[in-house]
Amino acid sequence: MSSDGDMTALLADMAWTAAVGRTHFDCRAGLVFEDAESLRQELKSLANGGAGQGKRATGASSAAGPESAKLRSLVEAVAKEYEAGASVSFDGLFAGEERRRISVPGYPFQRLSYWINS
Repeated sequence: MSSDGDMTALLADMAWTAAVGRTHFDCRAGLVFEDAESLRQELKSLANGGAGQGKRATGASSAAGPESAKLRSLVEAVAKEYEAGASVSFDGLFAGEERRRISVPGYPFQRLSYWINS
């Protein structure tokens, strides 16, 4: 990435893709992150069986000040509902943004065969 703005946009597009472009299973996790490094830390914690820093949601926030705290609080509230199994509309979290779906890795546990049986 050439700049922090590019990375922020990529992370937001990744969060959007996860929110609206993927299947939502019964076992769910999401992470609140500010940048690539905090996302990396949360993913490591989750992989090690932890719950991150107790702040789990879907999305990224890079703003500072009271609006950032308000947004973070909203994202964390949505995360609790989502992880409890609620059907969540993610559109509100990305209101006013032009996000795009991006190519992300598939599900490694998905057992699909594409061989032709004779």
